[in-house]
Amino acid sequence: MVSGGVHGGFLLKSNTISDVLQISQHNHRSIVINSCYLGFLWDGDDGGGSEGKAKHIQKTLSPFTIIGPNIVDKVTASTQETTSENSISLQTLREELQVSREEVLVQLKIATSFNDIKANISSLREETKADIHAIHDELAVELARLRLTQAETVSNVEEMGNTLSKMMDRVTALEQSHQVIAKECKKLQDKCLDLENRSRRQNLHLVGIKEGAEGGNITRFLTEFFPEVLGAEIFDSPVMIDSLHRTLALRPAAGETPRAILVRLHYYTDNFKILDLGKAKGSLMYKGAQVHIFPQMSPEVTKLRAAFNPVKRKLCETNIGYSLFYQARLAITVDGVRHSFDSL
Repeated sequence: MVSGGVHGGFLLKSNTISDVLQISQHNHRSIVINSCYLGFLWDGDDGGGSEGKAKHIQKTLSPFTIIGPNIVDKVTASTQETTSENSISLQTLREELQVSREEVLVQLKIATSFNDIKANISSLREETKADIHAIHDELAVELARLRLTQAETVSNVEEMGNTLSKMMDRVTALEQSHQVIAKECKKLQDKCLDLENRSRRQNLHLVGIKEGAEGGNITRFLTEFFPEVLGAEIFDSPVMIDSLHRTLALRPAAGETPRAILVRLHYYTDNFKILDLGKAKGSLMYKGAQVHIFPQMSPEVTKLRAAFNPVKRKLCETNIGYSLFYQARLAITVDGVRHSFDSL
């Protein structure tokens, strides 16, 4: 690039090392370098027929210095003194130019790498933005779905809470009703149990009478059985019997415990008399076998009364008198003091 020329001299500005090397191959008289500004002087015109030998000098000039004829004469005079040093200066200049060229190439490579990195960063930034937008959209959709689900859950929880509150109210009412009904049911059960046992108070339970002892007529047999076992003088008239039968079980084999006989008397007074006589006599015998006469009661009361059997056995062993009242109340007298027990 030519910046200017005056009287056979001009100032060149070169931006690359290759331009400097190319210019140095011309038939120049001298080269003046300051940074990237190069001044060239010719010996004669710029035609191709110049016979003069190229002279090279190195001088520091300020940028855009115009090299005129006076300066050329002074430089020509000093050229003769520095001819021997020109070859060394040229070699040094070439080396410096080579180093500068390598530095510039390195800088160019760095610049290229910087541009590539910048481009990669820009691309990565765009991709990251796209990914962030995509994730944002996905999260927005998912968040909307979660909000909808959460709203439905809240609605369901509120509905369940209301339902639970109503159910608790109903359960409370049912518990109160159950308590009332339970009391009424217990009362009715006691009444039914009492009525059942009252209906059985004319019944007797005979245990120990051998199988077949009644013959063909069990009613006539029992009519004769009570006076024979308890005493004929006690009964002014035969005992009236409404119904009787052995318990509904298989006939036992010989030697086994015979089945009990259930008897319903017509008069309760006869039942009470027979039980009192049996208790007074203690052990009752019929044809060499011991028999027992018990009042017949409901299974529930029988179970309650049977719970006192171990206690009654102990009382008999210690010769302590006792009484078992309806339904199941055990009464004993110890040292003149009466004690009663409803349960063990």
